[in-house]
Amino acid sequence: MAKKTGLFLFFREPYCSAKTLIMYNNKPQPINIFRRKTLKKLFTLAILLAVGLGLAFFGCSKNPTTSEETAVDDDAAITTVLNTNGYATSDNYGDDGTAGFAKSDAKSDTFPYYVRWRRRINTPVERTISIAYDSNNTFATVTISSDYTGRFVVDNTPNLLLDTFSRAINDHGVRYVWLKKWNDHWYFWGASPLEIATVNPQIIVYIDSVKITGTGGERPNVTFIGSLYGQTLRRDQMPIFEPGATVTATVYTRISSGADSTWAFLHRRIWHSAGWSNHIREPLERVTGEKFVFTKTWTLYSDSILAFPALRHACLDVILGSTLFGDSTAEYSARMWTVPYIVKAVGDTTMP
Repeated sequence: MAKKTGLFLFFREPYCSAKTLIMYNNKPQPINIFRRKTLKKLFTLAILLAVGLGLAFFGCSKNPTTSEETAVDDDAAITTVLNTNGYATSDNYGDDGTAGFAKSDAKSDTFPYYVRWRRRINTPVERTISIAYDSNNTFATVTISSDYTGRFVVDNTPNLLLDTFSRAINDHGVRYVWLKKWNDHWYFWGASPLEIATVNPQIIVYIDSVKITGTGGERPNVTFIGSLYGQTLRRDQMPIFEPGATVTATVYTRISSGADSTWAFLHRRIWHSAGWSNHIREPLERVTGEKFVFTKTWTLYSDSILAFPALRHACLDVILGSTLFGDSTAEYSARMWTVPYIVKAVGDTTMP
């Protein structure tokens, strides 16, 4: 008898007979089929095996849409916005870097010409970001904190020698930023000034308010007053000037105790097309008859703004009198408000 070869098929057919046919060499050939009971057992076993494998691979996996992971994603997205947004900067505009002593370019009737000083801040400066969300997770209030250490170097002797005192700097900075979420993306919504103040000095320097007035623009007159948290403004609420406007800053200060005085300075940065900037520091003039009120006027043409609309910052720096004029035993005490402002043409609806 010739040896037969062929293919045996095993499948379940509920209505098949005990035998069925396959084609072999174009001829129908009978093959044996398992009984229905045996097939049912195999089918059940296969289902259980598949379920077991599924649980092994997926049963212990973490749900990717949990609130914890969503919060982590939001934190990362907000941090990216803050790192690329000029309104959230923690730059210390009062830092004079490593430049040598030079006479101020500005004229002041109330600040002695012979006093030279430099604030040298250690770098890098690390900042801490704390984020609080509303109940709908669509609005975030960000607290940006930074610590600044370094030296305050001053030469206050009216002679031709360079004989300096060095006072330790230990300052803390805070700025509040608002962000809103649209279509799963976070966008900048508002910011407060950056306040930098000396930590636990014997005599505390305070800034009660800063009044900004200008000659032209959509919002040339703004007063920053009250607690820093309450000064968080939307972009359209910030000072907005037109190019070439004349701006005046008036600073109201005080101290915690004693008969000491305060002195105020304005810091700005003049940016150049190559990407570098000049640090401009000018003394404010003491208002006649006022011990703790200072004012300064400048023109925005002097800011050398290359493109509009533009975001700029003006830093009002108030320093304790004895810090500037005292001997080597005097303490360092100061407070700064770095105020954002916008420069753009009238009718321009875009914002920086």
